[in-house]
Amino acid sequence: MDKAVFKILVLCVFKVEVTTGSGICNGKIIVKIVNLSDCEQAVNVQLKNAPSLSSSAKVTVLEGEKNAENSFAEPENIVPQEKTFDGVSSDFTYPAAPYSLSILEIDAK
Repeated sequence: MDKAVFKILVLCVFKVEVTTGSGICNGKIIVKIVNLSDCEQAVNVQLKNAPSLSSSAKVTVLEGEKNAENSFAEPENIVPQEKTFDGVSSDFTYPAAPYSLSILEIDAK
């Protein structure tokens, strides 16, 4: 596994948390973005020294209203949704939905 250094830059720093690993695991780079605000946030992700990347990412998203929760009456009020995000590169912007957790899986070659 080649060592890669990843830099994450958040353009709008209002209640947004971003984490990623410092390497590649099973051919994928994993980026986790949490948006705790009530509006969409543009998160600029810069993957410095990354190998060749797929131009799309598999994204798993949990999102809902601020105080939304699952209950016995509504066990599927908040469920993971799988989406595809196009536009991945070594420097791209991801639109993080309000009150959401997004997990991006980027294929690295």
